[in-house]
Amino acid sequence: MYRFSHVGIVVENMEESVDFYTRVLDCQIHKQHRDENIQFTLLRSDNQEIELLKFPRDEKERKEGVISHIAFAVENIEREISRLHERGVKLVGDQPREVLGGMKIFFFSGPNGESIEFVQYHQ
Repeated sequence: MYRFSHVGIVVENMEESVDFYTRVLDCQIHKQHRDENIQFTLLRSDNQEIELLKFPRDEKERKEGVISHIAFAVENIEREISRLHERGVKLVGDQPREVLGGMKIFFFSGPNGESIEFVQYHQ
C-alpha cells in the first residue's frame, strides 16, 4: 500500500487561499514556488500536506475542477512507473520530472480519468 502524500487544489487567489488555510485551519507553510507556468504553496497540517496550485497562464486546469490530483509517496519512482506500464495504466509521459532540487514526480490516470501523482522525496 502506498502512503498518501498530498491533495492538490487549484485556487483562484493564492494569497486568500493561503490566509484561509493558515489562519482558519492552522496549517503551516512548508514550501512555496513561483515561475511563469505555476505558483504553488505546500501547507502542512499535522503529518499531511495540501498543495495549493495557481496557473497564471492557463486556466484549463480550473475547468477540470478544484481538486487537481491526489498524490502517493513512493520509494523508487522508476520501479513504480515500470509496474504501472506492465499493468496497462495510462501514463502521462514516460519519465519522472525532477522538481525542487531532487524530488521526483510522475503523473498517470485512474480509470475515470482522475489525475494521480507518485512522489519520490529527496533521499
